[in-house]
Amino acid sequence: MTRRRRFLALAAVLFALSGAASAQSRHGDAPPIPTGPPLEPPPAETRRPTWVEDGPAVIPAGATTNGPETYTGRDTAWPVAHSDSACNFDAPDAAPSWMMYDPTSIQVLMGTYVSSTLGPTIPSFRYLPLTVRQGWNLGNPFGRTVGGNCEFLADVTGAAITSAYGTYFAGTSLYFRYNWADPGSPFIPYLQGGAGAVVNDAYHDRTQRAVGQEVEFYLHAEVGLKCMIAPNLSLDVEGGLQHISNGGLASRNYGVNAFGGSVGFTYYFPWGSH
Repeated sequence: MTRRRRFLALAAVLFALSGAASAQSRHGDAPPIPTGPPLEPPPAETRRPTWVEDGPAVIPAGATTNGPETYTGRDTAWPVAHSDSACNFDAPDAAPSWMMYDPTSIQVLMGTYVSSTLGPTIPSFRYLPLTVRQGWNLGNPFGRTVGGNCEFLADVTGAAITSAYGTYFAGTSLYFRYNWADPGSPFIPYLQGGAGAVVNDAYHDRTQRAVGQEVEFYLHAEVGLKCMIAPNLSLDVEGGLQHISNGGLASRNYGVNAFGGSVGFTYYFPWGSH
């Protein structure tokens, strides 16, 4: 190897070693100090917790809202506030408010009622009704003016009579109910009226004139309160006046005007998820 080639090889080796040392020195240096104004911290979350965001993924049938999103049909039965939610729900298609979809809730109540002094005087008539109701949401006829929704309900009732005459009555009734559902509130007061018919065995006792035939009309005027204890479940308290009579179809028709109350639960069927 000539002297010139040896010199060039030595120079190449020295150049490579110098580059490696320089790279290693730069790798171990401290990061540069940032300049300029400090970054602003991210804004704090101001969204109020709701069952929609912070609870299970499935919401009950008929969630209500007074916010910017408006649902129709069966979508106003349960007080969940959608206005602060980023979720998208598979809500049912828009339809007239009188059109009933699948049942939106089922309610089970157990109570006690006692005849009052309203109307003609009758022997005391006491009974313990067990009621199962199926509900359908009819929507909100007042729009955003009044929060809540109307419901149509059908029930089956069986009652044990605990007074001196009769041992049972059983039948069915139809109701219209209005729920005052304030979005986000766990409490839902409601008002309802209903009418139906029952069969009974109290009419066999001819010493009384309250119940005069086997099939009697069964009327209701009641108020209630639901307390949400889970996203799809409420604890219900209900009370009011119930009337049993035959409308003059039999000679004995003093009728029964009974006051009392019931307690139970309502389960809400889910229709959407996020």
